[in-house]
Amino acid sequence: MKKRVLFVDDEPGTLLSCEANFRKMFEVYTAISADEALHVIHELNSDKDPDKHICAIVSDHRMPVKNGVDLLSEIKKIFPTPERVILTAFGSSELLLQAVKKADINYYLEKPMDIDKIVEIVSDATATYSLRFRRQQLKQEIEERSGQLEQINKELGIINP
Repeated sequence: MKKRVLFVDDEPGTLLSCEANFRKMFEVYTAISADEALHVIHELNSDKDPDKHICAIVSDHRMPVKNGVDLLSEIKKIFPTPERVILTAFGSSELLLQAVKKADINYYLEKPMDIDKIVEIVSDATATYSLRFRRQQLKQEIEERSGQLEQINKELGIINP
């Protein structure tokens, strides 16, 4: 099953390019605004099936109403597991610092888009998501089993009640 990736940009041409370049490798979703991106991620990442979740979000920084850093920061508060990538034509060390501090951005890319570099970054991001998600599942399984063992030990009188 292909990993799901959300591209957010206020330029329709950029979104069409992303769909064309990435649809063979990923299940691509696009949003032309921050509000649309929030709707997409709420719809998909609220599903109980993790295979339906967005694994990585690539957002342009400069957009009307809400910029990419603010969008990714908001998404992080609701759904912390997707990897976050900021894309900008106006890179600066100040923007990078703001992005990392505010939204815990995982990757930073500058326009014009280098397709090979974006493929590499998005592939890394989806792999990181998968590893992080699996780690979370294993941690939860360990906690559940630990609780079960504790209960069994109590029943057997091994641990003082």
